[in-house]
Amino acid sequence: LPRKLIQLMHDGNQRVTRTHATPWNEEWLDAADEIGLGVSVEGIRPWALAGKIGATPPDMFAHWLMENEDVVKRGRNHPSILLWTIGNEMLLRDDKNLEKWKQLSEVVKQTRRLDPFRPVVADSTYKREADFYNGTLKPNNIDDGDVDDIHRYRGWYSDSPFVIDTNADIKDLTPNRPLIGQEMSTGYPDLDTGLPVLRYTRDLVTPQAWVGQDAYPGSDPEVFLEHNRAVTKRWAEQLRFQRADRTAGFMLFSNECWFAHSFDARRAAPYPVYEAMREAWSPVGIALETARRRFYAGEEIETAVFITNDDEQFRDLRALTLRAAFVDERTKKEIAETDVGKIEHLPYYATIRQPVRIRVPETQAARLSMRLVLRLTDSKGEVSRTLERVEIFAKPVQPTAPTANSRAATLSLGKELRQFIDEARLFQQVAANLPPNTEASRSVLLIGAGAALKDLGPSGGVRELVERGATAILFSPGKDVVDLFPNDVSEVKNVTGEYADYAPSAGTKLTAGLRAMDIKWWGRKDDWRVFVASSRHRLKPNGAARELIRFIPVHGYIPAERVPEQYLTVLFEIPVGLGRVWVCDLDLEESVAVDPAARLLAINLLRAAADVSSTKTLPVVPSHQESLTGRHKPNAR
Repeated sequence: LPRKLIQLMHDGNQRVTRTHATPWNEEWLDAADEIGLGVSVEGIRPWALAGKIGATPPDMFAHWLMENEDVVKRGRNHPSILLWTIGNEMLLRDDKNLEKWKQLSEVVKQTRRLDPFRPVVADSTYKREADFYNGTLKPNNIDDGDVDDIHRYRGWYSDSPFVIDTNADIKDLTPNRPLIGQEMSTGYPDLDTGLPVLRYTRDLVTPQAWVGQDAYPGSDPEVFLEHNRAVTKRWAEQLRFQRADRTAGFMLFSNECWFAHSFDARRAAPYPVYEAMREAWSPVGIALETARRRFYAGEEIETAVFITNDDEQFRDLRALTLRAAFVDERTKKEIAETDVGKIEHLPYYATIRQPVRIRVPETQAARLSMRLVLRLTDSKGEVSRTLERVEIFAKPVQPTAPTANSRAATLSLGKELRQFIDEARLFQQVAANLPPNTEASRSVLLIGAGAALKDLGPSGGVRELVERGATAILFSPGKDVVDLFPNDVSEVKNVTGEYADYAPSAGTKLTAGLRAMDIKWWGRKDDWRVFVASSRHRLKPNGAARELIRFIPVHGYIPAERVPEQYLTVLFEIPVGLGRVWVCDLDLEESVAVDPAARLLAINLLRAAADVSSTKTLPVVPSHQESLTGRHKPNAR
């Protein structure tokens, strides 16, 4: 098993690993020596000083020192060992406790005495704070190791690299002290199915924030595996091309979870993230700058490609050509290829940003999955390559006829939505003022984020139309809707919502033609980030409002009693008289002209609004407990 996994890691361009929470034995270290894998050996007592407990009792601490001495003596002659890590998250939730620091410092000093040649990480998650170090640790002769070592959880417990870059984490550096990250985590596929590790789905609803109902047992694991692949690859690339001279290396976590059956030498096999990381950690790295992954046929993409030269023979590279090709995902046939850049000189360890224009090929298909392959060549052949999974959509076409007997009123609507409504021709009549009350039942009122909503209050013109049968869509109304409907809506909050789950309206006109991850990572106008919602609302449990599209915010560890709090919404309905009010927090104004999936959702939204019976029957979404038993898909009511 050690040789199988370490060979896979080596062949996948993984050059360094951490023995998380337990030191390796000789069988593993011998394999690392011979195959070629650098190792950070971590001690056997993770979280040893964590929490609001006292310092380690003397007899137990003596045993700890005995264990640590054994680990260092057994390992110090293995060339694969690059550094010692005393332990994982050792002072979690009590990181200013001096008595605990004294014990940790003693283990660090013992490690230095036994092996004075390798750097030491005192605590994997510790980053020196100047005030605490100078005011407390240094005066007490505390050894806090040689290296700052941060932990982050992008695309898992916190926002993904599709909306935040690594500069958020690479700041306030300690002068003359290396910064690394040994636990840059993007979540955990389990080793048997590829679904998220059940603990997180069951107890924390962490993966549901990223893939919704597709996190539960019985789901297609490819949905979560693709999320894990995409997030891990982008973050690894980002950490690399933004490093400059500020950082000393990162490990994406946990690569044990990048293999099915990684505990069995006969059955261990890579998940999709493995190949993605092989490209991301290639000696010469190539990374696409744009975060978009959906494009229209014939569209010209103006972006850039980052190229990083970590050639393993430390060579400068010269006379390079960058090529872009589109390959059909199903047939593997190359559809188009073009040269997009020339690089005359790329010094060793340098990164360049190469501006590119890439024309998307034409297609007759409504929607086609492709691979965008970026290849770097020199006079001798291919130097490196990377691929991105993209989708190509046919150019929008006008419908043959608008919905019969339909009319819309647009009130304070944004420019992009107003233009979309004009071009889409979904209504027979569009006006900028309210229709007469006699037209209420066939009217859709489209009310922009900047509109004053007093007319939706009692006796207001909008309220009267809705009570007579109109559908009003409020786009990002913020707190106004909480004030208008206090019995139904309890709060609103700003978010950077990367994904929303349409399970509550699956099978209705709202979701016609949508795929599972279509409300995820929408491209936006004048914004490098890709996300779908800037706000969300919470519904009152006993109110009349009904969720149509669910939103679960990204979050970390939570107690069981807080699980129900995670269920929020970015599209919901409030019945009012004979009509209905829809509140839409999805950022259609920012995305409808850019992202094809956002346009599909916008078309569905308007068509469903024009049909007074479109939400009369909604599916029943299985409860959390029901979903855990394998019943994870909505059922028709």
